[in-house]
Amino acid sequence: MKTHNQISHISLESRKRIHFFTSPTPVEKPAGLQKLVPSIDLLIKRDDVMELAMGGNKVRKLEFIMADAQSSGCDAIITTGDLHSNHTRLTAAAARKLGMNVILAMKGKKPEPVGGNLLLDFLFGADVRFFDVDRKELPSIMEEIRREREKQGERCYVIPRGGASAYGVLGYANAAFELRNQLGDAAEKIEFIVFATSTGATQAGLILGTKLAGLRAKVVGISVGRTGDEIAKDVTRLVGEAADLLGVSPKISSDDVIVNESYTCGGYGVVTKEVTDLMKSVAQKEGLLVDPVYTGKGMLGLLGLEKEGYFPTGSRVLFIHTGGLPIIFSHWRVEQ
Repeated sequence: MKTHNQISHISLESRKRIHFFTSPTPVEKPAGLQKLVPSIDLLIKRDDVMELAMGGNKVRKLEFIMADAQSSGCDAIITTGDLHSNHTRLTAAAARKLGMNVILAMKGKKPEPVGGNLLLDFLFGADVRFFDVDRKELPSIMEEIRREREKQGERCYVIPRGGASAYGVLGYANAAFELRNQLGDAAEKIEFIVFATSTGATQAGLILGTKLAGLRAKVVGISVGRTGDEIAKDVTRLVGEAADLLGVSPKISSDDVIVNESYTCGGYGVVTKEVTDLMKSVAQKEGLLVDPVYTGKGMLGLLGLEKEGYFPTGSRVLFIHTGGLPIIFSHWRVEQ
C-alpha cells in the first residue's frame, strides 16, 4: 500500500512540467559563512546554479507554468514585474526557449542606462513596455495587452507578478521532494528553511512540499519589503490553490506561515549600506554572490535571527539561494 507521501508525490509528478535545469541543485556546507553563525549548522541550497538565463527560484515555478501555457495552446506570454525583476528575465528566456513571444509590463519609467535584468529582457527580444503606475493597476493593464494581442491572432497566457499562481507553487513543492531525495535521512534533520520572500509562491510551495514530503523543517520567509501580514495572506491562499490543483488536503495552520519583516532595510527595492556591507562580507568570506534586493536581505535575516537566538543552539538550518545575480549589475556602485 502506498503511503500518503508517495501518493502526494505521484500527484505532483503527474503534473506536466518542462525541464529547464538539471536537478538536484547543489547543497553546500559553507565553511566561511559558518563562522558568522557559530550557533547553528548551516547549509545552502544553490538555486542560483541553473542553466536557464543565470537561474533562480523563478525557474522552478516556470517549469510548471510554461507547461500549462503550452498545454493551453498559447503562443505568447504576458507578465509583469519591477524594473529589476528576476521573474521577467526568466520568463522571457523560458518563452524564447519554447518559441513563444513575450510581452513584459514593467512597473516604472525606463531607466538610462539600462542594466541588470532589464538589459537581459531586451536581449531576449521581449516586447518591453513601461507603466509608471501603482502596482495594483498592472493586472488590468496585462488584460488590455492580452486583448490587443489576441485581436492580432495570438493566444496569450498571463502570468501574475513573481509567478505567484497555483502552478508556480508546484515548483517549490517539488523542490521539497528533491531535497528529500538528495539528502536522504539528513533532510529530516533540517529544522529550518530560510529564504527571501516577496510574492509568496516560493514560500507556499515549500510549506506545501515539506508537509507532503514528510519533512519537519519550519519554513521561514524573510520579507524583502512587504508586511508580514500581506505576504502571509497570499501564501495561505496560494497553498490552498495549489493543494486543490493536486487534489490533496495537507494539515496546514497559520503557525506554518512564518514571515519575518524585520530585515526589509526600508522597503522593497531599497538598497542600504547594511545590505551592501553584508554582500561584501558574504562574497569575501565564501566567494558567494547575493543581490541587494532579495538574497542579500534574506541572508541578512538569517544572520540576524541567529544573533537574536531565534534558532536553538545546534539547529540545522538550510538557506535557499534564490538567485538574482543580474541585479548586482544594476544596483551596485563601487565606492570611490
